[in-house]
Amino acid sequence: MEEIELVTTLHAAQSRTFSAKTVCIQTSGYNSPGDGGGALYKRCDDPPTHGAKFSSFDGSWWEVVGRSVNVRQFGAVGDGVTDDSAAIQAAFDAPFADEIMFPPGSYCAVGLRLGRSCSLRGCQAELVWDKEHVLQDLLFVTASKFEVRDMTFRGRIYKDFDSSVGPECLLRVGGGAEVMTDRVSIADVDFIGGQHGCVIGMITDVFIDRVRFFNCRFHALAVYKEAQRVIIRGLTAKGIGLYGGVKTALFSEATRPTEKFIITDFLIEDCGRLHPDPFHWQEGIDLICGWAREFVISNGVITRCGNGGIELKTAGIQQDLDETYEDMIISNVIINTDGNHSGIVFNWTGGKTNSDKRGRRTVVTGNIIRHTNGAGLAAGILINAWSDVVISNNFIEGSHTGIALNGLGASDDTLKSVVISGNQMRSVQLGIYALTGHIEDVAIANNDIRSEVLGVALSDAYVARCDISQNRITQSSRRTDTTLAAIYVKNARALRIFDNMLDAVGGHAVFVEDFGFAPVDGEILKNLMSSKLVPIRIQTGKWAILDNHARTGDEYGTVWLDGTSSSVDAFWNVRGTIDRKPAIAGAVGDIFFAPRMHSTDPIGWLCVAPGARGGAAWREIGPAPADVAPSPGTTDIAHRPNPEPVKPMPPEEGARRTILKSCIAGTAAWGRTMRDRLSGTKPRYPGLSAFAWGGKMVGKAEGTSKKPNKY
Repeated sequence: MEEIELVTTLHAAQSRTFSAKTVCIQTSGYNSPGDGGGALYKRCDDPPTHGAKFSSFDGSWWEVVGRSVNVRQFGAVGDGVTDDSAAIQAAFDAPFADEIMFPPGSYCAVGLRLGRSCSLRGCQAELVWDKEHVLQDLLFVTASKFEVRDMTFRGRIYKDFDSSVGPECLLRVGGGAEVMTDRVSIADVDFIGGQHGCVIGMITDVFIDRVRFFNCRFHALAVYKEAQRVIIRGLTAKGIGLYGGVKTALFSEATRPTEKFIITDFLIEDCGRLHPDPFHWQEGIDLICGWAREFVISNGVITRCGNGGIELKTAGIQQDLDETYEDMIISNVIINTDGNHSGIVFNWTGGKTNSDKRGRRTVVTGNIIRHTNGAGLAAGILINAWSDVVISNNFIEGSHTGIALNGLGASDDTLKSVVISGNQMRSVQLGIYALTGHIEDVAIANNDIRSEVLGVALSDAYVARCDISQNRITQSSRRTDTTLAAIYVKNARALRIFDNMLDAVGGHAVFVEDFGFAPVDGEILKNLMSSKLVPIRIQTGKWAILDNHARTGDEYGTVWLDGTSSSVDAFWNVRGTIDRKPAIAGAVGDIFFAPRMHSTDPIGWLCVAPGARGGAAWREIGPAPADVAPSPGTTDIAHRPNPEPVKPMPPEEGARRTILKSCIAGTAAWGRTMRDRLSGTKPRYPGLSAFAWGGKMVGKAEGTSKKPNKY
């Protein structure tokens, strides 16, 4: 019959002689009864090759039984003083142990290595090495499968930039390019002090849940060598010295993309500010992507980190054109930062030969970015030389610049295919700012911008094919200054500004300034404008200005043609209502409506010659009989029979028709220009006069389909 003997301690068992019938020994402790080191041992025929063994006085060999062991069974003390490195390493080397337990205690150790698959479990336990810097990790794991939970890893906490702290890394997981680690789980773990908190690399299938980092000198969580399929949830980082909460890094042996990388439900604060030179301060999350696919950063808070909130950087390690930056989203993050540091930054640092690898489908949405003492070029969101980016529904407050677009980078110095929509910007100096380089195919729509100086500034960058539409833009500084504007344009082609509400408290609604760049051109259509100075000031380029409603002082017209290199077609720009002929400044095409009491009252007045107050020429726009049209060969609408009777129409439709006819009758040259422009320089109806073309346009505006008369 098999027998199990009970022994007080392992030391007592080593001094005993056991009968041949005894096959198992149960100890009550390792050094003393009840110290947590008790274990069940079985007799072995040959000496075991691992550390979970002992030899009794009679020469018999015994080894621990079970798939779950605890480090006290190997002699660990856990008193915070005794060096338990050898005992814990013996537990790690036990080949049969699938689970290694750490009972309550503080276990001093360093240089531990775990090369086989197993899990570590703690219960109010910590691994600690609270000494000066040593070039060793507290624990280095190269196992293909690894799990740790309910543990604390602690090193020495830095006091200042020159502090010497150790160990090198509290927990390092992952091998080299030739050794792949997968199925790693780190949950309910705290990392305190040390040089680096947790470093993982060349890993696939990683789950990091509810981890906390405090006062690590360099990094909290560093991910390197292109990790894939990584989920980080519930991360907290506070007081990290030189870097932020999460950082990715690359090495020259990189052979694959960083992809399927999710960071969610995080809190990162007071990180990246230890270096005495602010130039070296770092972001809360700093991701050097290599080339990357399927990134998600969502539902978190980043506050008071040295160089702002989040930075995504490309790098020059791409292999072929399929290795792009695509399917990336940053959403629902609250970022509080200060000084000359941006909230979210996309940087390009790859080589120029990789210009086709800009990226696809990158979305920044639903974030709150708040600056304190925003200075320099600190932006809420800064995009450098990326492409295919959507920036939507973000709230940005206090930044020097709300959203900055910069074409310069190590690509071909071009930023392209950017959509900026639905964003709220408050208390910024510049709302949307095009900095430098080439910027192409930009849509700016449905934003609410309240800026001190410039709402949208297309400045030193060359901007091509840009639409600015349906925005509410307020330039709020009350000082009267020609450098203030709701929309400022310096260097742009194919620019369209339409359907916006523009309010310039101290300057112009739209200011196109001549800085000697290549000719600019565009259209300014159907905007509602209010400004302290002339609503639209044009110094250069070729512009069509149509159907804007402008409110300004009596001394200004709607459009100021302020340059010898500019060409403007301005018409149907409404200044408001007035009950008598205007005696104020006007620009050609300005219209004032009159409050009509009777059908015979004038509809309003049209400016036919520009001038200052009292010098502009205004022509009355009177009602035309419904059944009378100009006769052939004249532009006088009162003496031309109309063979087709006109149906009665509401007064407002009649007013619009009369204004259209009057404008065209008074500006036949403009009619020819617009006819040719809309028909591609070759008239669609070669024999059609300017007035007849205008009548055709009136009919089209009224929804009728009259065939034009051939004159």
